[in-house]
Amino acid sequence: MEIGELFMTNHYTMVQKILPSLFILAFGFFGCGPKEDPMKNPRNRKALYMVQDEAKVTDAKFIDNILYVKVIDDGTRRDGYAQYLCLLLREYRSTIHQVKVVNSGPGSFEEASALGQATW
Repeated sequence: MEIGELFMTNHYTMVQKILPSLFILAFGFFGCGPKEDPMKNPRNRKALYMVQDEAKVTDAKFIDNILYVKVIDDGTRRDGYAQYLCLLLREYRSTIHQVKVVNSGPGSFEEASALGQATW
């Protein structure tokens, strides 16, 4: 076997081993497409409106595929309430699968103190 043939054989084998990893890395880095706005989905909109109609809820919003729900802090954990809201999302076949219940004080949803959370 000549040196050129040996180089090409080893080079081809190396490419075969590395190429799948490069594809996985590229899809992980660039994603599989743009993030979809949850409000474009009618099931998500209906679920959000139902959550906003809840008596304890002062405000609710989708942020980064998470449903943030503001409630008045009464000193108790709200994990159970977040689970209930997950059931509501599931009932309306929402594409959102995570709920974070936060304090309704001033500030943005992300800055508010977490009172509970759940996923389904």
